Amino acid sequence: MESVWLTAFDELISDLRDLCSLASALGRSASARAEEVSDATAIPVATRREQATLLEDLRVRLDGQVRCLQKLCRDMRPGRTALTELQEAKEQHAFLLRSRLALWGGLGVASDWNSPSIDHSMISNAGREAGSISQFVDDYKRDRHAPAAAYERSWLSEYVDAPSKDGLRALVTSCGMSAFVTVAHLLRLENHVSGPLLIGRGTYHECRDLLRSGIADREIIEVDERDPDGIMSAVRSHSPSGIYLDSLGNNPEMTFPDLEGLLHRLAGAMDGGTVVIDNTGRSVTFQPWQRASPRLRMIVFESVTKYAQLGLDRTPAGVIVCSSADGTILDGLREHLGTNITDTGVGQLLPPDRALMERRLGRIDRNAAVIAAALWIHVEQAGLPLVVHHPSISDHPAYGTAKALRFRGGSLSIELAPTIDDHRARARLVELIIEGARARKAPLVHGTSFGFDITRVYLTAAHAESGTPFVRISAGTEHALQVVVLGRVLRGAISRLCAELRASRTRGSCSIRSASHREPATARPR
Repeated sequence: MESVWLTAFDELISDLRDLCSLASALGRSASARAEEVSDATAIPVATRREQATLLEDLRVRLDGQVRCLQKLCRDMRPGRTALTELQEAKEQHAFLLRSRLALWGGLGVASDWNSPSIDHSMISNAGREAGSISQFVDDYKRDRHAPAAAYERSWLSEYVDAPSKDGLRALVTSCGMSAFVTVAHLLRLENHVSGPLLIGRGTYHECRDLLRSGIADREIIEVDERDPDGIMSAVRSHSPSGIYLDSLGNNPEMTFPDLEGLLHRLAGAMDGGTVVIDNTGRSVTFQPWQRASPRLRMIVFESVTKYAQLGLDRTPAGVIVCSSADGTILDGLREHLGTNITDTGVGQLLPPDRALMERRLGRIDRNAAVIAAALWIHVEQAGLPLVVHHPSISDHPAYGTAKALRFRGGSLSIELAPTIDDHRARARLVELIIEGARARKAPLVHGTSFGFDITRVYLTAAHAESGTPFVRISAGTEHALQVVVLGRVLRGAISRLCAELRASRTRGSCSIRSASHREPATARPR
């Protein structure tokens, strides 16, 4: 038991050091921008002084936060009291950094213009960007702007592995779905290309709905991404123009295809074909460009709203990585579709940090696997009428593929058996999970999305056209002791749900009662 306490202590110290690193990087950015604004003679003097003063004040506050975090990491000694203090410090400093990131996002561009002037007779309307704005290029920030371009270069440098990055380009968008829509319109433009589009059955259901609506102007044929031989058979039978796959499914089965092997096989069978990969589920832990083939045209996108924001959840964002040639076309589409991110939005994105991101994903992976194992064993031993899905579980179809990987997914699903599965039962399970966490004083959130510090539970695809509803548990960065408690909370909740269902059958009632029993009017399926 002592070793678990020591592990928890070390994990919290690591978390605080990561927060310290982020606060330090943000402080340096604020300081650099304050100097830049101070030197910008195109900004009126009063505005220049105030913006520089506010940025300098933000820098001072961030420096103070860095010193406080450094002192905690240096002075704290292992012990039960220390765990509580460190956990509270982690929560407080993460919230503080999150709010300061919002300040930086606004202050950093406070004197900039959405439609900056290219030139002027007397008074510039370009702020600190005066003299650097080009006509038809960045004179309207819906089209493109310097803060986004800087982030794109940083993303490509820090988060993308490839034999050569010279021929690659990154484009940041307003969210993951806008990245998808931009790519789909690229396919639509190529109406001269014959052949259907194959899509994996585990594809995120909102994307499936849009593809089936005709957004890509292609016949859509579903394939089982868990069956590489079946996919290759579909390629031979249908001669598709492209294939669309998620690197990790946000679906009940948590589909985890062997994309490494599949890309190699597709290169030999789809010469010139397009492969579109939604890499949100695996992020930097899967590097498709390392396996790129000149015989395949590949486009990779990701929701930056998830893992890349390191739990701060400050703004929606997405990113596309593609060849330079495709990047030129997608840049134009992003301009005309209005899918570019705002300058304040990109200012609220943390600077890409590969080492920190991988440490964080490693913790999330560990926690998801621990929770999944605890639930799976409990379900098997008690014979409960539900299934737990996560690639780390030995009966998951992708267990053999995923077991040696450093990241097998941050979410797991609880799927009720068909005999008891309905919206009220799923909603009741979520209620019981929150009730159990509250009783044990275990932090847990009922909310959408994933990649946070605190584990979340959510009714995913509650009312989707092309998706199966399920309860998703998205692991947080809890330390070793906290994740054990979460396992107990979840085991207790599913046992209580099954007991209530048995009791309702005994009484002859049609279903259990739930405060959230009504079917959702609209989908909230993140």
